[in-house]
Amino acid sequence: MRTDRVERMLKILHALQSISGYAADDLAELVGVDRRTIFRDLDLLKRSGIHFLFDRSSQRYRLAREGSVPPVRLTHSEALALLLCLRQSATHGALPDMRSFASAGLKIESLLPAPLQDHCGRLLAEVEFKAPPMSDSNSVLDTLLALQVALADRSKVAIHYDSLYDGGVIEVVIRPYRLAHINRGWYIIAHSEQVDAVRTFKIERLIQMRVLDERYDLDAEFSLERYLGNAWLMIPGDKEYHVRVRFHPEVASNVDEVCWHATQQTRWEDDGWLTFEVDVSGIGEISWWVLGYGDRAQVLDPPELREVIADRVAGMYQYYHAPDH
Repeated sequence: MRTDRVERMLKILHALQSISGYAADDLAELVGVDRRTIFRDLDLLKRSGIHFLFDRSSQRYRLAREGSVPPVRLTHSEALALLLCLRQSATHGALPDMRSFASAGLKIESLLPAPLQDHCGRLLAEVEFKAPPMSDSNSVLDTLLALQVALADRSKVAIHYDSLYDGGVIEVVIRPYRLAHINRGWYIIAHSEQVDAVRTFKIERLIQMRVLDERYDLDAEFSLERYLGNAWLMIPGDKEYHVRVRFHPEVASNVDEVCWHATQQTRWEDDGWLTFEVDVSGIGEISWWVLGYGDRAQVLDPPELREVIADRVAGMYQYYHAPDH
């Protein structure tokens, strides 16, 4: 379900809380759509298990107060936190099957007492969430669900995978260990029988998959935190580095106010620059982060990272200063 429709459904749901109810035309005007769309939205509410009444004499709809689930007893702050979480997650788009998630959110909100809905509605009316760039979870929903079943059953999975590392499609049997949403997309962390080691596979690059009848034992010692180690994002390297970067005053506050990594330390210098220090496994991922700050970032250590940055800056120079052809 698209985010704008989720927000519209929440507005409709809130409107139906009123004792007098709303006519279809009034609802359409309230949320800025036509009558046909309103009837489709009302039908979705009905299919989601939210009960409302229609008064034929007044042609008005209102929410039925009785329900099949006992009232949820939440404090004002708990209800507000829950609704904020629901709306943020709906906007974020990271969760698979957003239609079911939005439907569940509507049901939960409908169970709140009307005064509590009114209180939260006023506080949330001007709150918006801008979603960061994200992979489309719905496009891989079937794959995600199949992998969840394989994980639960401890079944091996045969996959055809478009590997950037290998430069083409590989065929491998994996033993799924974890499903994880990391850095804007879904990944399966699994033991690869091809290399006899744990590897990370991006769900969108799975071309084919087949759950096998073969079972496996999950490594009791496996931990996602231990596997990722001190990786900057999600790809651990084969060597640990202590990284020091100086940031120009123009961007220093932006860097300092964000927790980029569990090991980071920052220090403000007398000249207004910020010294950023972190211990990371591998320098590939962090190099792209540093490059994002352009000439407002200066790598001090390690020499290997300085060399990587210099090579990429040289390559960029060629793009913009090569003779016209």
